[in-house]
Amino acid sequence: MLWHDIPHPPRPYDISHDLAVRATARLKAAEAKATALLVDNKPALTKIADTLLEAREIEGRELDLLLREATNTDAEKDQVIERQDGGW
Repeated sequence: MLWHDIPHPPRPYDISHDLAVRATARLKAAEAKATALLVDNKPALTKIADTLLEAREIEGRELDLLLREATNTDAEKDQVIERQDGGW
């Protein structure tokens, strides 16, 4: 919010109850979405954090590989292993 063009910006307690309710609902929805994203991607985030603790930095390709490994299903992981072993 930019209030610099308004000579006397409204105080936080001057907002209508309806606006406060809508703003609170949007913030709670955004928090729930962010939490769900973190929970859903926890394996990838943990893998990245562990790698960063060891290596101190990750290059682009390595990050892509870590993300791919963390998000692959077991069947996809088996295919990756087969390709690496020369199975394909």
